[in-house]
Amino acid sequence: MSLIHTCYRILEIDRSVEFYKALGFEEKGRHPIRDEAINVFLGLPDDGPSPRLELTYNVGRTEPYEIGTGYGHIAITTPDLARAIGRARDRARTPALHGPGRGLSALLRP
Repeated sequence: MSLIHTCYRILEIDRSVEFYKALGFEEKGRHPIRDEAINVFLGLPDDGPSPRLELTYNVGRTEPYEIGTGYGHIAITTPDLARAIGRARDRARTPALHGPGRGLSALLRP
């Protein structure tokens, strides 16, 4: 199992990207989600081609996120998704929401 990326929600795309660039991150791409959001993916030079940070801008959001509400998710990869889900359910009593047919799953943290 390995970490793919971490996601945080942002209010200002350009300002946020410039902040992370000042820390050494490089922008890897931007992907709109319909008319609802824009995901910006960034990574550090030593991370290789895969981004390690996802910034999500929700269109129309004007109020700042409070501590705890700006966090989105972490993404991991695993060779055995069913086993990883089962382990999370057993150990943390966490329900899983499956992404149908895509090999994806969302786990709700306890």
